Amino acid sequence: MHANNLYGLITYKKLPFENFKWHYSKIDEKIILNYKNKDNIGFILKINLEYSTKLYDLHKNYPLTPEIMTINKNILSDIQKKNKNSIMTKKPQIRK
Repeated sequence: MHANNLYGLITYKKLPFENFKWHYSKIDEKIILNYKNKDNIGFILKINLEYSTKLYDLHKNYPLTPEIMTINKNILSDIQKKNKNSIMTKKPQIRK
């Protein structure tokens, strides 16, 4: 997959808003590969993933399995801390 603007891409896709149903039968590879963006159903999948540590450096800038987490100062690099401070202290510029 290649995408430069994932947020922009997703903003025009259909999003679910009602009538959610859990589907407990097995969803196999055939069902997933035959899924079309125009279909009226979508999937949230819980998977068991084996991800080789050899791939970590290769994918560090584009994680294949992002996770929900709280970002705190302890995990920021020095560059990120510097950028955060410069961004957070600037006043917004209003163009006339």
